[in-house]
Amino acid sequence: MVPVQALETTSLTFTSHAWGKWRKTIGVESRRTKCSQEDLLKIVRPALASVVIALLVEIPLCILLGLFGCRPFAYYLSGSRAVSEITAHMWRTIDWCYLFYAVSTQLAAILLATRPRWYLYQSLASNILYALPWAIVCQVANLSAKNAWTYHSLVFGGSLVFSFFAIVVIDGLWAWCLLTGRVYLETFRDSEENQLRPSKPSSSLWGLSAIRICGVTFLDLLSWGWCKRQQLLVSRLAVYF
Repeated sequence: MVPVQALETTSLTFTSHAWGKWRKTIGVESRRTKCSQEDLLKIVRPALASVVIALLVEIPLCILLGLFGCRPFAYYLSGSRAVSEITAHMWRTIDWCYLFYAVSTQLAAILLATRPRWYLYQSLASNILYALPWAIVCQVANLSAKNAWTYHSLVFGGSLVFSFFAIVVIDGLWAWCLLTGRVYLETFRDSEENQLRPSKPSSSLWGLSAIRICGVTFLDLLSWGWCKRQQLLVSRLAVYF
């Protein structure tokens, strides 16, 4: 995850600079305007480059560790053949989902760098539409040695896949709104101007922050209950293997 997050930081930096440069080009007072395909490509090019780099690194690692490296390395660390078998099984069944995570993280950086509010809505949608229902299901489901890892992989691996498709849809909507001029841009604030006249956060931003804090707190409480049930997972998997 560290290389993916490093690429995300790079994407955020260069995409933000490209977005600010485009906003200055069209005029800081312009709030509703069309973006040309050439300008749109310049804005998203850093994120797309990070996607390519992430896939070039993650795909070979996923294949090599899944076929050759995971079981011996787990056995070297634990000294237990059962633990190494469990680790290899977990790696083969869920690690491919992190390819979606690597791509979606870079694509989400586009929203975070250009329209942070859209990034917030996408994050809330992914948590409410996927993570929350599965967190509730896992509270009432009867976990056994045969289905414990199935539920676990659906919650964590499935959330990565769901987030990828959600981000692709939101990014596509973002691009379409820019190309057709249907987007209403936020007020442009220059860094020097902000230093001289710091702006006061609007009530809507405070409201969005409060909603997100409440939502995250609620999900954390559900996750705590989920973790209590997860204490049985390793022991049941050990029995299964």
